Amino acid sequence: MRRLSIARSVQLALLGLTVALTAIAGFGVGGLYSSRQQYEDRLARAFELKAAAGRLLAASVVEEATLRARAAQDASATEDRQARAAYGQALADARRRATDDPATHDGPSALQAE
Repeated sequence: MRRLSIARSVQLALLGLTVALTAIAGFGVGGLYSSRQQYEDRLARAFELKAAAGRLLAASVVEEATLRARAAQDASATEDRQARAAYGQALADARRRATDDPATHDGPSALQAE
């Protein structure tokens, strides 16, 4: 049986090391892309929640203005119902978007602690 020369042994060792390091780098890059995608998804959900909160604020202002106009006899019952329905829809949308937000589940004190 023939023994491998030192040069050949070193070449094979370097080839094996190259293959191993390439595989490790591939897994590392895959992990980075996965982390980035998760971050971007969470960021998009946070912006959606922020937009829903803005729509909820606008709907509450409209509802309050309608209630005040109704008290002053300037608004009809139909406008009142429409304002309440719009507020209810905005509230449901904001709640739906906040279901996976950990700060929402911890309550207002979690937001103040940050």
